[in-house]
Amino acid sequence: MTGGVARCILALAAPTTLLAALLFGLGALPAWWANPFASILRGAGRHAVAARTMNFVWLAYPPLGWLLAEPAGMGFAGIGLAFALAHWGGALAQGRVVFDGPPAALDEASVARIYGAAAREPVEPEPEYA
Repeated sequence: MTGGVARCILALAAPTTLLAALLFGLGALPAWWANPFASILRGAGRHAVAARTMNFVWLAYPPLGWLLAEPAGMGFAGIGLAFALAHWGGALAQGRVVFDGPPAALDEASVARIYGAAAREPVEPEPEYA
C-alpha cells in the first residue's frame, strides 16, 4: 500500500515539479545574470550603464507586477512574472554591453569610443618588485 501511495504522489507531483523548475528558472536566472553583469560593468568603469539599467528594472517591476496581478488577473503569479520580465530586460540590456564583441574586435578606435580622452594618455608600467 505504501509503494502505491508514493507512486501516486510522485505521478501527481511530476508535472508540477517540472512547471516549478521551469518557472523558477525563468524567474531566478535573469536576476542572477542582471546583478553580475552590473558588477562587471561597474568594475569596468561603466557605472552609469549599470545604474540606469538596474534603476529601470526596479522602476518597471512594481507597475508591471500590479498590471499582471490585478487587471490581467494572474494574482501572485503575475508578480513573479513581472519580476522575471523586468530582470530579463535588465540582463539583456547589460549583457549586450558586456558581450559587445570578440576581443579581436577591440581596436584603437573602439578604445577611444569607450574611454574617450583617457584612452590617449600613456599608461606607465608598474615597477616590478623583487
